[in-house]
Amino acid sequence: MRLALLVTLLAACSINKRSDQFACETAQQCDRGQTCQDGFCVGGSPPTDSQEPDPDGQLPPDAFVCPAQCTSCNLNTMTCTVDCNVSPTTCGNPINCPTGFNCNILCTKNELCQNINCSQGQSCKLECKGINTCRNVVCGPGECDITCTGNQSCRAVNCESSCACDVTCTPNTTCLTVDCPELTNQPFACSGLNPGRCTSAPEGCDTCE
Repeated sequence: MRLALLVTLLAACSINKRSDQFACETAQQCDRGQTCQDGFCVGGSPPTDSQEPDPDGQLPPDAFVCPAQCTSCNLNTMTCTVDCNVSPTTCGNPINCPTGFNCNILCTKNELCQNINCSQGQSCKLECKGINTCRNVVCGPGECDITCTGNQSCRAVNCESSCACDVTCTPNTTCLTVDCPELTNQPFACSGLNPGRCTSAPEGCDTCE
């Protein structure tokens, strides 16, 4: 009789302890994914020892991943790097700067980076070191900075809509059909009268905020 009574008391203590653990008044007192119903947290999975629940229900930072176009990225600065040495396959396909990112595109492999679209990016910086790289480039409204050092690099570059555009070409590069921003009544101010080059140095050629 005494043994049965002792077992009953121990079970009651265990139940009360577990009930207290899941007692709640609002959903904010429950773990992520749980709701407060009839005074108790229900549903979801309990937190592991390695990670406390987030009371705001937000995902931890490491749950976010770089956009597919980036070989690496920094989500704090919204910087996306596309490095052709790391992924020639990526540079062998059209490159689209992800929306809202500052893109650094390193075209170091020959014959790659044939189509680059930065129209949705916050800014775009290109280093065109490989032979016959950086063709069919479209910049967006943000800053666009293109350095062309590879033979026959930089053909068909359009940065007319950029708030500031700099296209720098060495003598061995091609730099054909480069469209720079134009100022009213000064159509060549942002090209410095140099065909195939753009510069944001003259007054009015840098309107970035």
